[in-house]
Amino acid sequence: MVMSVDVAERKTTVDEGKKTELWHRFYLWLGTLYFLLGSAALIVFGPRLEIMSAIFIMMGGITYAMGYVPYIGGLDERGRRIGNKAATIAWIFTMSFAGALLSVRTALAGLAVIAIDGYQILGLILTIMVVSMLAANWYYLKKGDVE
Repeated sequence: MVMSVDVAERKTTVDEGKKTELWHRFYLWLGTLYFLLGSAALIVFGPRLEIMSAIFIMMGGITYAMGYVPYIGGLDERGRRIGNKAATIAWIFTMSFAGALLSVRTALAGLAVIAIDGYQILGLILTIMVVSMLAANWYYLKKGDVE
């Protein structure tokens, strides 16, 4: 009898852990959606939807943090290494993209070939940041482990 109660309690704990992990993943994806909507509004509409873009980006940041911090904290050592490596790769890729984008913008603005304003640059950088983080995390999860 005692043994069956322990097994039932463990099964309940595991089921609750899986539900909690699903909620954290849901918050990650919902935050990503908010980020991408805010970035798209910045890229397409610029200053006309500045307040709406800011609201979506803030909602994305808050929702993403609600999912990311407990998700990473609840993972094992392998999961934390993968999350940290994915965040590092995404940060490096985003900074490289931002530098290249600003260099190209400066060169093309001098030639009057294309006009990209600050709103569109911010929207592109936010989009690249979120997408590169998700892509790196997905890649390292499929790869298995990081060195």
